[in-house]
Amino acid sequence: MPCKITCNECDLDRWVEDCVTAHKLAKEHEARYTDHWITLQDPPENDAVPGHSQQSGSG
Repeated sequence: MPCKITCNECDLDRWVEDCVTAHKLAKEHEARYTDHWITLQDPPENDAVPGHSQQSGSG
């Protein structure tokens, strides 16, 4: 599931392919810029995320 990461101090504001990677990038950013903090956000339910396609559970 994609997650959005947004920084309170700079222009970092992007969708990341999965939440695990988003969390890792957030921690790295906060470690590098100690006065910045990151907000992670899941996409709203039933809302399209730019650049991502929703996948169905059918197989």
